[in-house]
Amino acid sequence: MTLLFSQLLVTIFLSLCKGHNRLLTVGNMVCCWLISLINYYEVCLLGAVKHQIVLSNYLYLGYYPISLDFFLDYNSSQMVYLVCFISMLVHLYSLIYLRDDPRLNLFLTYLTVFTFFMLVYLVSLNFVQLFIGWEGIGISSYLLVNFWHTRLHANKAGLKALLVNRVGDYFFLFGLLLASARTININLNYSNTYWEGLFFMLAAAAKSSQLGLHTWLPDAMEGPTPVSALIHAATMVTAGIYLLLRVDTQSVNELLGLLGGLTTVYAGLCAVAQTDLKRVIAYSTCAQLGYMVCGLAVGANSLTLYHLVNHAYFKALLFLTAGLIIHALNNEQDIRRMGGLYQQMPTVYVCFLVGNLALSGFPFLTGYYSKDNLLEVAYSQGFFFVYFCLLLGAYLTVLYSWRVMVLVFWSAPKYGYRQHLTIHDTDPISGLVVVTLLIFSLVAGYTTRDLSIGFGTTLEHTPYNYSEFYCPHWVKLLPLTTFATAIGLYYLPLTNVRYRWFNFTSKRFAFDLVDAKIVQLGLRWSYFSYTEFERGLLEEVGTSGINRLTFTVHKWTLATGWFTTFFGALGFALMIIASTDNTLVGILSFIYCYNRHG
Repeated sequence: MTLLFSQLLVTIFLSLCKGHNRLLTVGNMVCCWLISLINYYEVCLLGAVKHQIVLSNYLYLGYYPISLDFFLDYNSSQMVYLVCFISMLVHLYSLIYLRDDPRLNLFLTYLTVFTFFMLVYLVSLNFVQLFIGWEGIGISSYLLVNFWHTRLHANKAGLKALLVNRVGDYFFLFGLLLASARTININLNYSNTYWEGLFFMLAAAAKSSQLGLHTWLPDAMEGPTPVSALIHAATMVTAGIYLLLRVDTQSVNELLGLLGGLTTVYAGLCAVAQTDLKRVIAYSTCAQLGYMVCGLAVGANSLTLYHLVNHAYFKALLFLTAGLIIHALNNEQDIRRMGGLYQQMPTVYVCFLVGNLALSGFPFLTGYYSKDNLLEVAYSQGFFFVYFCLLLGAYLTVLYSWRVMVLVFWSAPKYGYRQHLTIHDTDPISGLVVVTLLIFSLVAGYTTRDLSIGFGTTLEHTPYNYSEFYCPHWVKLLPLTTFATAIGLYYLPLTNVRYRWFNFTSKRFAFDLVDAKIVQLGLRWSYFSYTEFERGLLEEVGTSGINRLTFTVHKWTLATGWFTTFFGALGFALMIIASTDNTLVGILSFIYCYNRHG
């Protein structure tokens, strides 16, 4: 109550300030973060579980009542705190990044709505409420990606994200229908059958950009950079992982391991050949989501959540610093036209370097504690295919991270004189945001390891708590060789075979071409079914056909003088059909006699 009252006072005070709309939005997000921090302390540190029914039985699914619940356990409390924290920083960063945009207030509103639906999704206890938040996340992401709607590529990217995620929505509905048909209990704490787990896995694959349904994620970089940071770090792409955390996926663990492993390798290969700075980071997100799916496949749910939280810190740091680089270079995103920025932008350089090292799993940074543990768990549990896919993904991560650092900061400058005049280091507010994320990327993994997966956790211990004691020494040391090996691969001479392979991966393994063919076939079939079936057959035997038949009979009876006879016979037939209801018979008889005698 104290925090709610203080939030009311902050709202009244900020409403009197100049530019109150923007400050009000950021102030409310700060209050939400403080409330989530207190809840994080009570649930994650003290081991409490909160459950509150806000609206009882507002909907009935068959005979089962659905209530509006707020359920906060360990997993949901971690996610709520993460979403509020990252969203607060993104709101603050957007005040400077989009200060010259005339629709900044609308953009902040979209960000707040996006955060709201994500919180609704996280605190849900049943599938119906979960689906409401799921759909809200999808439409909010479309509004944000398509925020600069005058750009053709932004329009296409927004529609692509919406339509690909619509595929996941259908799979989610199929899983929901199977769950409700099997049992009246559609809460999230029950075991799934194989088909239910499969449908939920495919729904999560669309939302979390797994192989086959991943093509929307790189194109979503057409939106403003704060949108990319919020989507990739804490909201939309993590929604699919959170769904798999809440439902039982043991029946499809093998498929999860295959999907996550292939996604990790594929995204790493594509990131190595990309030239757009934001797309490189986007494919790294896709690869790290593959890590999380593999963690779920080996049964390490808490470790997966731990990696999700760690990944959010350094991925938000990478995106926000990339936005500062793009702004400093007059909206230039091609890394081949950068270089030498470590001297002109020292703060951004340090932040980007730490984010890349954390992403690569450099020892004692945030990413190291979760990524290496995932590798050890995969090996100790006997998932050797998953282990080698994750290990190859670790090599590729170091390779494209080193490539970005060389081309953006360490190579000779390749930008023009006009960009040189606009280069500047970060402003105080954006600097505060990225330095905060820098601190979390340095120390969050170490400080929360024991709380999340160690012996100090409030959760029950599982075999992966002890996996580090059952791995050979070479398994522990092998990830450390990724740095030397990947850097050596980067400096290999560019042979003809390597050039062709690089060119093929830069085109994303022709997935865009395959998507285009599938979309063309879908559009052709949709046009055929609309013109020949819906507007053709159904209308001929339906409304249009009945209308024409009635009009033809009416004209024929008027021409032949059988009008009274025909409709008299029709009324007599209706009287016979409804003979069991004396009231209806009387009404029909009165209508008939009235028409007969005028």
